[in-house]
Amino acid sequence: MTQNFDGKTAVVTGATKGIGKSIADLLLERGANVIGTGRNVDHDNSTPGVLWVSTDFLAPPDSERSLQNFLSMLVDFQPDIVVNNAGINVLSGASDLQISDFHDVVSVNLVAPLTICKTVTPIMKRKGWGRILNISSIWSKIGKARRISYMASKFALDGVTLSLAAELSSDGVLCNCLAPGFVRTEMTERN
Repeated sequence: MTQNFDGKTAVVTGATKGIGKSIADLLLERGANVIGTGRNVDHDNSTPGVLWVSTDFLAPPDSERSLQNFLSMLVDFQPDIVVNNAGINVLSGASDLQISDFHDVVSVNLVAPLTICKTVTPIMKRKGWGRILNISSIWSKIGKARRISYMASKFALDGVTLSLAAELSSDGVLCNCLAPGFVRTEMTERN
């Protein structure tokens, strides 16, 4: 059975390319109004049912205003569906790890999704219906060298998702994590 999302508002972070773009396209095709984010959004907002929002989830102070503006917009949008897909990866091993890179990866891959979930869960609970999908990674399940920051962030995102699922399911808000393996995206080809 194909899920229909007519009348639902869906937010997809990192929706300008790769997995996020495919998810946003599918939600739009299934009737949802889609708010898509990206760091360098160059899409126009003339496509019916789609609103593009330029948002940067890097560690403060670089993006504090951008994230706060986005969270305010979320309250206005009253989303029914959130897909936390935005992600970055900085390759490094333990000995050459730059703590600033670690903070950036954790900010985008973990803190932003958690902050978004914190913002939308009261909205979804009031509605008695909501769907949160956090995009994790195969690297939260198995190890590979030089992915210390990425793996730590995705492993933690799995834990956040499990906790949210236990907390919110009785309110009609379902929270799941998708941990894809190798998908040919720009980020996968770079790393």
